[in-house]
Amino acid sequence: MDIFERISKDSGGPIGQYRERADGYFAFPRLEGELGPRMTFNGREVLCWSLNNYLGLANHPEIRRVDAEAAAKYGLAAPMGARMMTGHTRMHEHFEHELADFEKKEAAYLFNFGYQGIVSTIDTLTSPHDVIVYDNEAHACLLDGIRLHIGNKYKYRHNNMEDLEKKLKVATEVVAKTGGGILVITEGVYGMTGALGDLAGIVALKKKYSFRILIDDAHGFGVMGPTGRGTSEHFNVMDDIDIYIGAYAKAMAIIGGFVAGPKYVIEYLRYLWKVTRALQKGFRDLGFDIGPAEACVTPVHVLGDVVQATNIAMDLRENYRIFCSVITYPVIPKGMIIFRIIPTAAHTMDDVNYTLNAFAEVRQKLDKGYYDGTEVPNMRIE
Repeated sequence: MDIFERISKDSGGPIGQYRERADGYFAFPRLEGELGPRMTFNGREVLCWSLNNYLGLANHPEIRRVDAEAAAKYGLAAPMGARMMTGHTRMHEHFEHELADFEKKEAAYLFNFGYQGIVSTIDTLTSPHDVIVYDNEAHACLLDGIRLHIGNKYKYRHNNMEDLEKKLKVATEVVAKTGGGILVITEGVYGMTGALGDLAGIVALKKKYSFRILIDDAHGFGVMGPTGRGTSEHFNVMDDIDIYIGAYAKAMAIIGGFVAGPKYVIEYLRYLWKVTRALQKGFRDLGFDIGPAEACVTPVHVLGDVVQATNIAMDLRENYRIFCSVITYPVIPKGMIIFRIIPTAAHTMDDVNYTLNAFAEVRQKLDKGYYDGTEVPNMRIE
C-alpha cells in the first residue's frame, strides 16, 4: 500500500481521531497577546494557567531590556554554526562556569534545546555493557533517550524504593558479567503530577549498590530548594546527584537547558510559592484530587470521559475565560480527566480565588449531568 494512501485511511488513533474538532482548540490552540495570566484565545480574553512561566519572567522588563540589547549588539544569527566548528564563544564558557558553580558541580554544558540535550546525554553516557534503571513515569524525553540504549534497561514502579532495589539487584548481577555500570534515571519534579522524585530514597541506596544518578529537573530548576538550585537542593542531596539536567523552558521562560542558574529570582520565588500553595490548598479544601503535587504543576483530577472533558474545557474557556490544558486517554487511564494548572509568580490571589470558584461550579454542573451531551450548553456566569 502507498504510504499516503494508508495515512488517508488512518483514523489517527486515540487522539488523532478527534483532530478535525480539536485542531485549533485542543490541539495547537491559538493563544495570543502578552505572555502572562491574561491572554487572548479565539478573540476573547481568558485567564491562562497553561504557560510554563514559573517565575513570571517571560515579560519581565529587565529580561526584555537585556534581550533587546543583545539582539542589537550581536544580531539574531550569531554565533553561526555548531559549537564544535564555528559556534563557540567565551560567553558560552562564562555561562557554563556560572551554572556549574550554581549547581555545585565541576563543569556544565549548555543545550540549545532541553529535550534533545537529554536524549543525547543518555545516549552518550551509556555503552551497550551498561544497565539503565528508570522510573516508570519518566518523561518522554527520557524514554526516547533510554530507547536508544541497546543494553539492558529496567523500569521500577514510580517512586517505589523497594522495587528500585529489586531492579538494582538484577542490574548488579548483569554488570558483573558485562563489566559495565548502572545509571539510575529519575525526575526531580514529575511534570504531569507535580510529585517529587524520591531523591533521598535513591541516594540512600548508594550505600548498598554501585550506580550513578541522573536527574531530569526541568520542572525543579529555578523553583525548588531554598535558593532555586533545584529538587536536589530541596532534599539536601546535591553532592550525591551525579548528573543534573536543568531546563530553562519552565522557570526561565526561554528555550535551552544544561547538564551538570540568578539572585533576583529569590523574591519571585517567595510570591510564586504563595500562589502555588494557596491554589493547591484551595483545590484540596474543595475536595478535588490533585494527587501528591508539591511543585508548580497542579493536576486537577476529574472523573469523566472524553466528551465530558471536551465540554468542561470548552465551558472553562468560553464561559469562564479560563485556559488550562486538558489531558485525557491515552496519556492517562480511561475514565479520568486531568486539568493541568501551572501557577506562576505573575498570577494574583484574585486569579486563584476566581479559578477555585469556577472549578467548584464546574464540578456541580458535572454532577448534574450538564456535560454529558455532545454540545456545551449555554452556561454563562451570572
